[in-house]
Amino acid sequence: MSRSSLTFGTLFLALGILLLLDRAGLADAGDVIATWWPSVVLLAGASQVLTRPRNVVGGVILGVIGSVLLLWTHGLTTLVGLLSPVLLIGLGLWLLTRQARPSSESVRGTRVIAPGDEVVVVFNDRDVRAPAAPFGGQAVTTVFGDLDLDLLDAQIEGRVTMPVTAVFGDVDLVVPADWRVTVSGPELLGDVSVVRQQEPASDAPELHIKVVCIFGDIKVRARERVTASPG
Repeated sequence: MSRSSLTFGTLFLALGILLLLDRAGLADAGDVIATWWPSVVLLAGASQVLTRPRNVVGGVILGVIGSVLLLWTHGLTTLVGLLSPVLLIGLGLWLLTRQARPSSESVRGTRVIAPGDEVVVVFNDRDVRAPAAPFGGQAVTTVFGDLDLDLLDAQIEGRVTMPVTAVFGDVDLVVPADWRVTVSGPELLGDVSVVRQQEPASDAPELHIKVVCIFGDIKVRARERVTASPG
């Protein structure tokens, strides 16, 4: 079972139990949710700190946000005012450390996606590789996560559009050097870059990346395909 399935499964289970107690008259679900919903953000931050060593600061930021919101829902506005500068400092540190972190070059635990599968990474790190098959431009989304996507074996014809969304997360996309790459879409305090040694032919297949980048990084790196040498 994946960690995301475990997290959301536990959340839905807790909500179901709470609603069941509400129907039985043993609890006020509306009051409990209104008071304690920030604990979900706090627990998500704690989970990220424990399981994502590549992005501990991001987990700390989530934890501070959850703590501030939890104090606010309990009426402790004075403490919220005191913690707000800490939140801003933490956010600044996270952005600085994330910018300084080099892109991962490893292929640890690489998962091969099926053709047509969308890739969604939430509070996690994932290495994904597309198979040697036609690539249809399935969507890629990362929220508080890091995704390395290898398209060196993929095949496209003509122009293919690929939606890529990064919200407080990083996407490192590797594409064949003989593909043309174009980018469009909004960037809010984020960075989108295409790194290549030389431009491909004007009639080469085109991968159009339609980005939504909010406090994130999307890096596209063009590389030569690796072909097996004859035995």
